[in-house]
Amino acid sequence: MARSGAERQVTVLAIGLAACFVALAFASLMLPSDTRPGAWLPVHLLFAGGAATAIAGVMPFFSAAVSGAPPAPASVRAGAVTAVAAGALLVSAGRVLNPALTGPDAQLTAFGALVYITGLVLVGWATLVPLRRALGPRRVVIAAIYGSALVNVILGAGLAALLLLGFAPVVADWPALKPAHAWLNLFGFVSLTIAGSLLHLLPTVVGARIGRTRASLVSVAGLAAGPLLAATGFAMGSTPVALAGAALVVVAALALGLHALNTMRARATWTTDPDWHRFTTWSLVAGVAWFIVGGLAAAATIWNGGATSAGWQLSPLIAPLGIGWVAQVLVACPSRPRARSIRSGGHVDGAWPVTDTVREGE
Repeated sequence: MARSGAERQVTVLAIGLAACFVALAFASLMLPSDTRPGAWLPVHLLFAGGAATAIAGVMPFFSAAVSGAPPAPASVRAGAVTAVAAGALLVSAGRVLNPALTGPDAQLTAFGALVYITGLVLVGWATLVPLRRALGPRRVVIAAIYGSALVNVILGAGLAALLLLGFAPVVADWPALKPAHAWLNLFGFVSLTIAGSLLHLLPTVVGARIGRTRASLVSVAGLAAGPLLAATGFAMGSTPVALAGAALVVVAALALGLHALNTMRARATWTTDPDWHRFTTWSLVAGVAWFIVGGLAAAATIWNGGATSAGWQLSPLIAPLGIGWVAQVLVACPSRPRARSIRSGGHVDGAWPVTDTVREGE
């Protein structure tokens, strides 16, 4: 199997496993509430399982494609995807077997968390190390976005792992650290990764030029700093700090919406595959709209509940962030066959962002 074929198969594997996690998340809703427990199982299957597994497969591929860096070995990427998926599955199974997280079954959950973190470290290696051989300024931007996202998720998952391992300070302060864990994972990792990828993916899909704008810079900066600030506010019990972090996330979401609007205004008319472009374009745009709704809902919860356990509620976020933001973008992720598709004006579209231009008919 050719190297490029192996790389593509790893990406397809990751998206396929992510789809399985999404299906399991919906299926888990039929379980008794005390078995899930509550919304914990479907949410973790959707985000820690589905979203993180898809990111584990796509992030290294996207990083190499955008920056022009040589990709990491397919075996490393496959190992990262496998570890993230297996870790998420073990954590979910351990929590179902023992919702109280005590006894031998708690060890299974803790082991799953460590496997999950190991997979994330491999994702970081596969994503960032090849950038040393990339040329041009894009490698710096890609490294900053994906590096920040990976730091956030390792911090967030690390808090959960310390809880499962029985680390006393974390166990004692978990009501304050639980929202911090959620903000780091959901906004600092999943949302920052998706938003950073859309800055290149959306213009490519619609046939617009890829470029840095004020809106795009505000978006990634807000998502890099906001979740970490909000998490710090919850850990400190400081409502102003948590609100400041949430406000940055809202500003970032609105900036991403503005970037998407400007990109749509500059979109081209494609001469081939119009149905594919239309479906993918509006799926990505709809995902951005849902992200704005989810960011506002999360900020409103802190406004009402403060930097306490009441300031973090999963139920208002499942639909806008889980289904509208993550699932909507995942639906648009699978690339079409690499057919040469040319827009009026001359931008060539491949499975991933490119910047070459040709005249129609050449």
